[in-house]
Amino acid sequence: MTTLPTAADVLPDPSPIIGSAEEFEAAAGFAADLDARFRQAEREFEGAAGELSQQHSRHTNEMVRRLRTTVISGCQLSGDTAAEGRRALLRHADAVAQTHREARAVIESVETGIAHMAGASQTLSEVATELGCSCELSWREPAPPVPPVGAPAAGRGAALGVGPLVLESGRSGVLEARWRGAAAVWNDAIEMMAIAVRRWERLVEERREAERTLVASLSRTALGALILQGDSHTTRENAVSATVAGFSSGRVLLGSEAFAALVGGTLAPTEAARVWNEIVATRSAEEVNALIDEHCCELASVDGIPFWVMNRAARAVLAFALETGLGERRQRGRLAEVAARMGFTPREIDLRQFGEELSGIRRDLERAERAGGGEVQLLDLGRHDGALTAAVSFGNLDRASRVGVLVSGMKSDVSGIEDAFKAFSRIRKGDPGIGMVTWVGYRSPGLLEEPFQARASAGRLSLASFLDGLSAARVDEPPLRTVLIGHSYGSNTAAEALKITREPIDAFVTMGSAGLKPGTVTEQLHAREIYATHAAQDRIAPIGMSLHLSEPGPRVDPRNLDGVRVLSAEESAGGRAVSSHPLNPGSSNSVGGQARERIGYLDPTSRTVHELSRVLENNVKE
Repeated sequence: MTTLPTAADVLPDPSPIIGSAEEFEAAAGFAADLDARFRQAEREFEGAAGELSQQHSRHTNEMVRRLRTTVISGCQLSGDTAAEGRRALLRHADAVAQTHREARAVIESVETGIAHMAGASQTLSEVATELGCSCELSWREPAPPVPPVGAPAAGRGAALGVGPLVLESGRSGVLEARWRGAAAVWNDAIEMMAIAVRRWERLVEERREAERTLVASLSRTALGALILQGDSHTTRENAVSATVAGFSSGRVLLGSEAFAALVGGTLAPTEAARVWNEIVATRSAEEVNALIDEHCCELASVDGIPFWVMNRAARAVLAFALETGLGERRQRGRLAEVAARMGFTPREIDLRQFGEELSGIRRDLERAERAGGGEVQLLDLGRHDGALTAAVSFGNLDRASRVGVLVSGMKSDVSGIEDAFKAFSRIRKGDPGIGMVTWVGYRSPGLLEEPFQARASAGRLSLASFLDGLSAARVDEPPLRTVLIGHSYGSNTAAEALKITREPIDAFVTMGSAGLKPGTVTEQLHAREIYATHAAQDRIAPIGMSLHLSEPGPRVDPRNLDGVRVLSAEESAGGRAVSSHPLNPGSSNSVGGQARERIGYLDPTSRTVHELSRVLENNVKE
């Protein structure tokens, strides 16, 4: 008799399924609450300091100084640590959820293999019985390729008046075929389970690595680093107390852990801003520029540092990667070096395509600059989930009075980064102080991925980091107005990012939305105003709205959110009617033998571009 295993027998301990993503999300929520409390305390103490500073006495001036160097700085440091901890916990929650999904799929594959093994075992036992012998197999060992022949077979042949060879010639073909078929199923099941075991063990290691990453991220927070440095409970407690109280502050040095974390891209934007400011405080402009050029591949996508720094670094990456006259072999080596420094693995990048994408970004920058619309910045040049990312700003984002950030949707990548340039130029004609950013900072979904939430969930962290980086880099002179614009699936990604940003933005605009995550409500979105527009002739967005597979419940139409203001995309004195789903189709259809121009949401003559200008100027009438 063959004893079959259970999934627990096949898959070794330990299991990668430990705890739940919800536990870490709850911890992230607690950290977010702490962050909010520290920010509230910071604002209240800052208000008190502002009132005291109006009295202009030596005593009150000293009180204001002490407030800002002790209590207020302590609130800032504690809030930064809580915010960085929240981000680390959210990243870990995503990693845990992914590991658990894959582990459950492994369990299902093992159970499928066991079911196949059970069927094969039944057949093998039946054949063995026919042959008058037993069949006892171990689920860890393959079945023999040919069936056994028992002694009773000869006796049965004699009873029938024929010899055993005659008996075998009449039946062995059928029995052997059945045996071989069942043995093949049995052996395939064993191989299936062996593959599952190897994947299970890799998932265990991936879970351990995720935990190590979480610990490392928490240890790199301002207070986490102090806790690790102490050699006793009292030492750690005193170090944290002194730093929070503002009585000590470690200088950031090149080669230090803080600098390594900065160029490693593991700091939250507020902490990245602090570390950068301390690094450059005692260095000349020439030294700072040399530092940027040396670490260009790393600094090109660090959120929180000044945007001029990110722009200089990103352009240095292009110059270094695309240097002419190197020869084919050296050029490939140069591209491989840049890709590795940007975090790409050899398996996820094709160097020829990588070079073409970088060349395309440089070409688009040159076109934007030739258009004469003012300063153009290249930002967030980096990697997300194996895809090259970039953002282009029309206008100096370090000084822009108003900022608009566009998040594109399905099948968008850096090759289409110029789709919004003409619309941005038109918007900035009315106010050159506006900064318009087209952000392609995540791997957008392909056609088959669009019905699922995974790409939006993955992209939200990168987008939230960019928005928080804007707040951190402009903390002393924030923009008068910040507007986030999401097109198609990009509205989903944008909404998810707004659920986790530290500071609220002024307005969130959706264009031709493919729907938001089921269950999304206005109160979750850190935006003071919400706008939505959907063209009557847009036939694509409703498909995305209705086709949703990964979450229970239908996707949310942003036009149905509480407090939303719906903007028209139809023809008016402000612009022409939008007649297609893409941002800027740039081509015509032939209908009935006549050419019909297709107007996208960001066609510079469209009604939506007119409405976006009004939102940026805070000039939308009820």
